[in-house]
Amino acid sequence: MRKLVPVVALAAIPLLLAACSSSSPAPSSSSAPAASSASAAPSDTAVVADATVIEVGKLPFDITMYCGTKPMVVGILDAYGGNGWAQGKKALLEKLSKSCPNVTDVLYVDANFDLAKYIAGVDSLVAQGANVIETFDPFGTAANAAFLKAQKAGVLVGNANAIPGDGTVPATLTSDVIPDLQAEAEIWVKWLTRATDNKGKIAYIGGPAGNTFDVPSLEAVKKAIVNQGSGIVVVTPEPVAGNWDPATTQQAMTGLLQKNPDINGVILTYTATGPAILRAYDAANLPYPALTGQSSSMEFVCMVGTAQKKDAKFQAQSLDGSPNLHGLDLAKLFAAFQGVSAPELGATDTDTLISYPEYVNSLDGVMPACDPNTPPSADLSTALSAEEMAAVFAK
Repeated sequence: MRKLVPVVALAAIPLLLAACSSSSPAPSSSSAPAASSASAAPSDTAVVADATVIEVGKLPFDITMYCGTKPMVVGILDAYGGNGWAQGKKALLEKLSKSCPNVTDVLYVDANFDLAKYIAGVDSLVAQGANVIETFDPFGTAANAAFLKAQKAGVLVGNANAIPGDGTVPATLTSDVIPDLQAEAEIWVKWLTRATDNKGKIAYIGGPAGNTFDVPSLEAVKKAIVNQGSGIVVVTPEPVAGNWDPATTQQAMTGLLQKNPDINGVILTYTATGPAILRAYDAANLPYPALTGQSSSMEFVCMVGTAQKKDAKFQAQSLDGSPNLHGLDLAKLFAAFQGVSAPELGATDTDTLISYPEYVNSLDGVMPACDPNTPPSADLSTALSAEEMAAVFAK
């Protein structure tokens, strides 16, 4: 078992995606500035002592400090990229890459949650000349041989937001930026205990079956219940597959309510599917459950106020900023490829363990503004402006 070494602990913390889109694993080239003989202009911003503190809507570091001078081709590898979370993450990585004048190209592969396409995507990016590959790997150990092969060929691979099985840093991966699952679970359980008056019957709905995040996350929730002596009970012994997709999540919740109509709390590893949960409760004519989890959207934010008008007892929480882990991962890859010393970005010989910040907590009045002009799928905890995010969804 890999040793996870925390690099930061936060008082409040928040992975992931939704529907898979069908797309080819062949890389597409995204325009990038031509190579420059000079490095990016040095930033006037001082180096922060700890750039691993993930924030909402911004990055705690300046990517240009890690551009170096060697030409780079960047590869972005998505396990599946057809939802708002993935689209925002991709845009963030493209923006950061284009901040370096020595990045000559940005390549992109979407494997549509197909392991064979994902592994082929690694090989394809290497063949296309990528120097660094930034990815979200929910396949775990199954993809590590491809990562190791790429690294032996001199291509640096970094993963964020998913647990890469038995992969290790720096052999299998150059960088691995992953969430502190236990810290996250402790926050969820504490909040659910309050929201349900310590009488919660909790369902856990996650992503596709077999992903490497949900099982250890649910185990962390069970441990947190014991740690806190909470009276809440998880009624789903295993993660329920919701595919990080609204339609599948609603179908899963409908099935759970047929057997357990007294479920009054739900943990979602993609809170952007929260509106689908409430639709299932509306159809069953049941009062809304307390919702918590991570990785929201503007639709989720706006949903909270609307739902409270219908059910004054409704409460919601979301831990966010998960796309920004990929920004940190890319910075670590740039620094490693360019030979830039960057201890502020976290360890180079083991995992970088981080905590998500709290973005939504209606119990404590922590609520971002609902903006009906923002695309519903947009995750504004991503380090992009509202205008930049709108441009992503206008394409």
